[in-house]
Amino acid sequence: MAVEYFHMAVRHNPSPEKTILHLKWYPHNAGFFKLNIDGAACKTTREGKIGGVFRNNRGDWFMGYMRGMPHTTSIRAELQALWQGLQIAIDQIHTPLVIDIDSTEVINMIRDDIFTHKPIIYECGSMMEQLGNPTIGHNYMEQNHVVYLLAKKGVKEEILERTRFLVVPPVFANEEVWTDILGTGKQNLIYNGYILRLTTKVKQLTIDFNKPEISKVGFLSM
Repeated sequence: MAVEYFHMAVRHNPSPEKTILHLKWYPHNAGFFKLNIDGAACKTTREGKIGGVFRNNRGDWFMGYMRGMPHTTSIRAELQALWQGLQIAIDQIHTPLVIDIDSTEVINMIRDDIFTHKPIIYECGSMMEQLGNPTIGHNYMEQNHVVYLLAKKGVKEEILERTRFLVVPPVFANEEVWTDILGTGKQNLIYNGYILRLTTKVKQLTIDFNKPEISKVGFLSM
């Protein structure tokens, strides 16, 4: 009887449908810099990492950075990656600028001015205003793989909490840099429900941008 019930349950609970997405890095318009950023942390050790890179519409590398961060969280690391990139953009006049990040949560925090991590959010907002309010867009990790590699390497650096700046692509990221320049895509199998939730979030960000209380920050859909 138990076996019969099991088969009935399987028939009435099909696996969630998935969609194959063909993903690649997209450059912005000529004359713009694109900043890709990434940050993450281990929940158990709280060892974090950040990475970022500035490129133009041809995919040419202008500046990259990476860093390890002890005693942090993934959200804090993402915010720190953004803060560092904005600081570089101001110091080296990398404008006009667009920003891509794979964390919708960080975009929401900046949009809504969340009180958690308040100081760094305020500083990011202030620097974005200085840079002409660059748009922030969401992308998948497969479209952000160069900075994923930078962050991954950054956490292995011997000296934590010191940012390493890269004026040329490091050897370990060369293959991914050329993949982006050539426009070679990657495939990712994603649950349809996740795509719907993400699309809804991105649309909400675009609509919310028109609200007066967040007019200082722009948001760009995929």
